[in-house]
Amino acid sequence: MSMDGINLDGVSVRYDPNVDELALNDITLRIPAGQFVCIVGKSGGGKSTLVRTLAGLVKPSQGSLTVGGKAVEGPGEDRGMVFQEDTVFPWLRVQDNVEFGLRARSMPKQERSRKAQEWLAAVGLADAAGKWPRELSGGMRKRVALATVFATEPETLIMDEPFGALDFVTRSVLHSVLLDLWRQTETTIVFVTHDIEEALVLGDRILIVSDGGILADLDCPLPRPRLEDERSSPEALAITREIVRRLGLSAGTPEGPA
Repeated sequence: MSMDGINLDGVSVRYDPNVDELALNDITLRIPAGQFVCIVGKSGGGKSTLVRTLAGLVKPSQGSLTVGGKAVEGPGEDRGMVFQEDTVFPWLRVQDNVEFGLRARSMPKQERSRKAQEWLAAVGLADAAGKWPRELSGGMRKRVALATVFATEPETLIMDEPFGALDFVTRSVLHSVLLDLWRQTETTIVFVTHDIEEALVLGDRILIVSDGGILADLDCPLPRPRLEDERSSPEALAITREIVRRLGLSAGTPEGPA
């Protein structure tokens, strides 16, 4: 695993060269390897553009970007991405979904089968290998997506509101699954969310993105696991108040930025 992490120097993104408005505006950012960073902010503020740039799906208009010490020129095997949309292939059984990325890397059949089974067990789906995605709940399909991306052993995992469409209970369970996988693999994770509490549960650090820039960079040193007592502690409430203040939201906003 590279120790270089993620480095952005003066990165800007302009989608339309004929328009002055920037989707990202002169962002300089350092994310150490192995850190879990959450990104919050209002819709249209640049969160998705930032993570898609990290993934190599959007090319910077200016500035430099490296991940693991290598310049990002496009998507790469060192970076995995999980979207909010269901990305499980409905025409493949669960194990074949998990093996898909491994097959693309020409991994021998026996080895990729073993690895797929290991990761399905890691996300609690050891008994679902032969099922079709239509037989699974939304939360179980998201576990398949996690197993699929972790099986490829990316150094960096980029997650764009992956649990946003799930109910509270399912989302809470998946938080535990994701944190277990993160601790086991020491993968660098960049996680976009609209939910302030979700950021408090997951992040070592919380970035507030607004108008294409980093509005604030907050440490989140709450002890883990972050159960209800930790999330309602004075330290957690102070972080929540700071995010709410920075975004100009009402203190009564329950779910974070809309």
